[in-house]
Amino acid sequence: MNHDTPNSQHDKNPERLAEQASAAPSESFDTPETGIPTAPAPEPVHRWLDGEQVNPAELDAPDAEKHVKFWAKLNAETARRRRMHTPSGMDAIIMEKLKPPVVKDD
Repeated sequence: MNHDTPNSQHDKNPERLAEQASAAPSESFDTPETGIPTAPAPEPVHRWLDGEQVNPAELDAPDAEKHVKFWAKLNAETARRRRMHTPSGMDAIIMEKLKPPVVKDD
């Protein structure tokens, strides 16, 4: 089965892939290696997450900065998703799709 897709990941042209990679901003591109801290969070980050007062210089340390960015981004995404609402009438559309088909006897 062959699928046509606009997904750039399926493009086999190496020149176009290199062009897209250089045009993509690396700061906003998260991968498991860049977006999620792999080392344990330092003590100031734990205190900051618990709501305790922390000296901002402690959070600007290189080992803490990645954790602070990660948790700030996670909090922003969580807040955005809490504000999401299912459009009215969506439940009726879903239930209509779930009704069993009518089978007629011949």
